[in-house]
Amino acid sequence: MSTNPIIFLHIGKASGSSFRKILKRVYSTRNIFEVSAKGKGNEEILSIPLNKRKKLGLVAGHMYFGIHELLSEGAKYIVILRNPLQRSFSNYHYIRENPNHWLHKKITSEGYSYSDYLKSDLNDQTRNHMCMVIAGHRKEDGPCTEATLEKALQNIENHFAAVGITERFDDSLLLFKKKLNWQDYPVFFIKNKTFDGKEKPKVTPDEKALFDELNALDNKLYDIVKEKFEAEFEKDKAFFEKEKQIFIQKNNEFRSAFLPKLKHHLDAFIRKIFYAVKKLIG
Repeated sequence: MSTNPIIFLHIGKASGSSFRKILKRVYSTRNIFEVSAKGKGNEEILSIPLNKRKKLGLVAGHMYFGIHELLSEGAKYIVILRNPLQRSFSNYHYIRENPNHWLHKKITSEGYSYSDYLKSDLNDQTRNHMCMVIAGHRKEDGPCTEATLEKALQNIENHFAAVGITERFDDSLLLFKKKLNWQDYPVFFIKNKTFDGKEKPKVTPDEKALFDELNALDNKLYDIVKEKFEAEFEKDKAFFEKEKQIFIQKNNEFRSAFLPKLKHHLDAFIRKIFYAVKKLIG
């Protein structure tokens, strides 16, 4: 396994929470730091004494490209992208369903539809969010342009060890395992789901058209990354097919274990109680 620091840019509603749990197991012997506040990654990292900062082995959280400049040399990024429309739509419903989210009250009390949310520009999630994160382009920097997309692609080429995609989560784990020289298989219990146990809403044609108009750069980024991802697997097809068979077996063994299963259900129960109490007290 590489000893260089790894930086996971956690893009919301793209399997990032599930992946972070996996990363913490993979890098359990390293110094791990998780950014707690989005957009405050630099400040939080800078608050760590330099001698301790240089020893960090994994940094993960909702943050923008650029953190590597504050760490020891050789730091590499990883990220997971998701179909932009599905990611955005899931994020909107996450806000609606999560009383703890800072936009929940506004979205629900003022009756924001998905289209209203996209038009509002309330946060950095409504327009080309994935491009912004990977290019290090913040909302206050103004609207994204083709130059932002080019910057994101250059950063991936020069600073990223690998890029995964949510729609092929298991394959993404195997890609990370290969690129980062993980010794163990990155098993997991189950991915988090925004619509867990509920009927999943559907995007209307008008909503899709509006999203595509406002997020053309994210669509391009995702298409380019997906094409390269698929080419990577096709190039080494036999290797990945063999790896996947072993991974499935290891994962089944992990999921059947008592303690991980118990912890998963306990965490889910605590989350439900927490959100119920938050909703009750307003």
